[in-house]
Order: sequence, then C-alpha cells, then structure tokens
Amino acid sequence: MNVGEWVLAENQVGFIVFKNHTETSIKVQFGYRNSKVYSKDDISPVKFQLDNDAIHNLQLLALETNDKIWFEKLGELKKRCIK
Repeated sequence: MNVGEWVLAENQVGFIVFKNHTETSIKVQFGYRNSKVYSKDDISPVKFQLDNDAIHNLQLLALETNDKIWFEKLGELKKRCIK
C-alpha cells in the first residue's frame, strides 16, 4: 500500500497520508481532520478508485470545511489520475 491509496479501517474508508518503511505505522485520513495510525494488518485496500470528478467534489468539501491540507492532498491525488 502506498501514500494516497484508499483503504478500509474500522469499517471506514480513508486514504493513507503517511507510512513508515516497515508499514507498522500507517496514518489514515478520514475526511475533515480526522486521522488515526494503524499497522498494515489493521487496514485493507479498497477495491474502487475515485475519478477526477469525485476528487473534485471532495476538494469542494475540503474548501467548505477550511481544510487546506486535505485539499492539497486531494490535489496531489488528482494529478496522479490525469494521464
């Protein structure tokens, strides 16, 4: 699993914002300033991927909640989707 990938943890969908090299510490972001650290055994990859329209809508939510960091991370993810 890599930074920016969507995962399932505790029945919540979020995306990885940090991981150490051994994957014993993986920080998962769940929307507005809500994140938690897990080990790789506690999370699983999500089978779907967001398209640019969905990411754009999440960016609008980030703007509404004044979450600049989340907005920027979504922008990085959006750049990876453009090919």
